[in-house]
Amino acid sequence: MVQELQPDGSVKFALFDVGQFERISPSETTGLLWALSWISSRERHSALRAVALHHLTRVSALTDDADGEGAKHRAGVLSRRIERAFDDAVKPFEDGTVPDKKTAWILFLRNAEREGVSLPKGAFAIAKMMDGIISQQELYALPAVLDETVENFLTSNMTWLEMAGVGSRTLLSKAAGFVK
Repeated sequence: MVQELQPDGSVKFALFDVGQFERISPSETTGLLWALSWISSRERHSALRAVALHHLTRVSALTDDADGEGAKHRAGVLSRRIERAFDDAVKPFEDGTVPDKKTAWILFLRNAEREGVSLPKGAFAIAKMMDGIISQQELYALPAVLDETVENFLTSNMTWLEMAGVGSRTLLSKAAGFVK
């Protein structure tokens, strides 16, 4: 993943899968970045759910025909399968601990495959990239930059509808925590 400075001064992410030597489309990049941010913390599991699912569903596919139903039905099946794969990836282990984001991402990839979901190109490359970045941060006591960089990019490119969805989910989750 690299940041590209555009002629107008804006910043875009370019995602490459060096194993395949393919450039990943902007919509695939956006879907993967939303998913990466979604999986990054417990708070974001709820707050970013709808937006991340929307983007990821747009760039993923079913590996089966979903009973030959229409496109709308297939999109619903795909969304539910992605949700199940995600929920299973971030759930606590038997000892009560929760997987870190690196482990959760790998579990998500595995679960998506088991659910019959073909994630966009680059989903596996992100696992390698994340491992490299986090390993280097830990080894050299570098500041964590991955989440902040992805968040800054998503925030600066967020639509009003996405902002409203994330904001309302955040408020609802905080209100639910307050009531408890």
